[in-house]
Amino acid sequence: MEVLSDEPTRFAPGSRLLAGNPEAGEMRELEVSACRTGREWLLVCFEGVASREAAQAIQGTDLLVPLETARALAEGEFWDFQLVGLEVVGQAGETLGRVSEVLDYPASTMLVVRTIGGDEVMVPSVPELISEVDLEKGRVVVRAIPGLFNPSDAEEG
Repeated sequence: MEVLSDEPTRFAPGSRLLAGNPEAGEMRELEVSACRTGREWLLVCFEGVASREAAQAIQGTDLLVPLETARALAEGEFWDFQLVGLEVVGQAGETLGRVSEVLDYPASTMLVVRTIGGDEVMVPSVPELISEVDLEKGRVVVRAIPGLFNPSDAEEG
């Protein structure tokens, strides 16, 4: 299993996770009964998943944390799912596109922005480029440096 959680007790016995496809409304609650780690793997056992066939039925599905059990976020922190779909605007208010995906890399989180023209632009989520995230207004304000959204604006070096 690929673990994306930064919460070390996420797979402790008694923890509850959701398995399935939230967009399709196909979610199933699972309770961790046991967990073991190795060098490169994590073995998690769930209540009610006692056979190989039952385990194979949930193989390949995403395991999600119910929002009410997630850790509290610090000021300026957001869950990836909160950012997907937000409108991306420049500092003058012009629409640049929408966040289509969030990629978490060791060096930086990247917002994948689908532009109005249909291109994808990767914007590092750093204060030098992201000046505001407003969940209530449904937007991310970006300091669009030359060439970021329009390659013809880039200065020749």
